[in-house]
Amino acid sequence: MPEKFDLDKEINRLLSTRETLAPWIFEPSGVMKEDVRQGLMDIARKIVLETVWGIEGLEVKDVCLTGSSSGYLYNDKSDIDIRIEVHNVNCQELAENGEDLDDFFADQKSSLFWRRYDTRFKGRRVDVKISSNQIDFLSLYSIKNNQWLIKPDKDYARGLNLEDVKAYYLKVKTDILAEFDRIQAEYSGSVLGDKIKDLYVRICHNEKNPKDFIVYKLLSRERVLKAIRERSVLADDEAFKGGMERSFLKL
Repeated sequence: MPEKFDLDKEINRLLSTRETLAPWIFEPSGVMKEDVRQGLMDIARKIVLETVWGIEGLEVKDVCLTGSSSGYLYNDKSDIDIRIEVHNVNCQELAENGEDLDDFFADQKSSLFWRRYDTRFKGRRVDVKISSNQIDFLSLYSIKNNQWLIKPDKDYARGLNLEDVKAYYLKVKTDILAEFDRIQAEYSGSVLGDKIKDLYVRICHNEKNPKDFIVYKLLSRERVLKAIRERSVLADDEAFKGGMERSFLKL
């Protein structure tokens, strides 16, 4: 049974950092352990082979460790978050279809999910994302090149306190839920799914400073993001079924 969400407790967790980097990933010097690096690269290669490999014009630029395990915010049960950065160098098919690159990658990743593609490394879940860019600001380690791109700051939350963060979070959450309700009242079908996806992406790409990063993590831990994502999927499913029903009526 999931632990009950306690806002004060979660904020205090995010305002507190560990003394060292994750010992199951990094050497005391801050360099990734070689067996870990090779293991995570093997996982990335498998994901690439299952998704974007062979699509002419797409190029894997980097494979990075991101998330809490790449800094000082991990816990004993933290996932290992990997991002495979892929650029469209000259993929004419995607350009001609006008398909957004990150939407395309999300569809590729979803296909693995529906095939129950589960990835684990040394008993930990590995969450792999495919993206066209780097959106991190807190910490980022290139697994491919074995070096820090963004070194983590143990004192990243300097100047923040529980009450200020709590007030800011409650306001942001209220605004997001109000927009979520407005979108659901105003749109339907596939447009509804697109509008909810846009809202979800805006929230996830708003980690431009420590306070907004904490808000993002709280939205995730309180399952607000999960509810928005699930409603988007449901809206797309309803639109698809509605389209199928209309096509049958024409027969």
